[in-house]
Amino acid sequence: MVLSFLVRSGSKKRMIFIGRLLFLLLLFAVLFLAASSWCEEVVSPLLVAKWFSGDRYVYCRASQHLKSVFELAGWSLGNSVVPRIYVERLPRDFPELPDVEERKEFFLMIILPMVLKIEEEIQEDAELFEKVLSGLIAPESVRHLLEKYELDELDPKLIRLRVKPVPVWQALAQAALESGWGTSRFAMHANNLMGEQVFEPGSGLVPSDRPDDAKYEVRVFRSLLSAMRRYVNNLNTHESYRQYRLLRAQFDDVRILEGLLYYSVERDKYIEKLEFLINHEGLLKYSSYRLEASNQIQN
Repeated sequence: MVLSFLVRSGSKKRMIFIGRLLFLLLLFAVLFLAASSWCEEVVSPLLVAKWFSGDRYVYCRASQHLKSVFELAGWSLGNSVVPRIYVERLPRDFPELPDVEERKEFFLMIILPMVLKIEEEIQEDAELFEKVLSGLIAPESVRHLLEKYELDELDPKLIRLRVKPVPVWQALAQAALESGWGTSRFAMHANNLMGEQVFEPGSGLVPSDRPDDAKYEVRVFRSLLSAMRRYVNNLNTHESYRQYRLLRAQFDDVRILEGLLYYSVERDKYIEKLEFLINHEGLLKYSSYRLEASNQIQN
């Protein structure tokens, strides 16, 4: 009706305008349907625009679709500049990927961006604390951080022990070891990469091999990123890892793993497994990787 009216009115400019508008709408619809068919963005509805800059939170049902996202972003483990793409959940077919080495590499590509994001967040927290300790800003500015790091007061020594990132290579190694490189039931169905437990009945997933008299369950997380944040915060605050924090303040290599004696019931054996995995998989090199600038344009 609109087009026939425009024809009758002889408005050539309006016809051109409407034609261009319809083309743009059609183009957007095609892009949206194509994108949603292989990958579902779970945070922002601005599906297309979000790919140009800033943090992107995605969930892809199929591994091949997520690999396409990484390819479009120019992301590979050979590139030390890491895109800000945070995968909400592992693809449904992730455990069935046939090539073990390829699956391990894919797992690292999924986890590394969120480890670097958490590192960045903690560094920002540390800078804020230092400004307070230097008298540049009011203590009220870090009240929320005192709770986050379970601090009762502005104790400089304790702050510098707790408000510190977990080394990238350590986080990658523990995520791989605890989750079977992302193939465990809890990684797939609870976003729980580290096997964290809860003791309130009905609040988590029950392990199939749990003893009859045991009450613990495995915590369910909203996303992989929230699970990784919880893991790092536990290492930074829990009393069981006090020795770990002291070692981390002195060393920046695998010697700090001696502080994880109480992380697993395997004790020393667990630390040996971590050290082997770190060395065998060459994880130390990822310490030099950095997130892209938050305003960087994607090609």
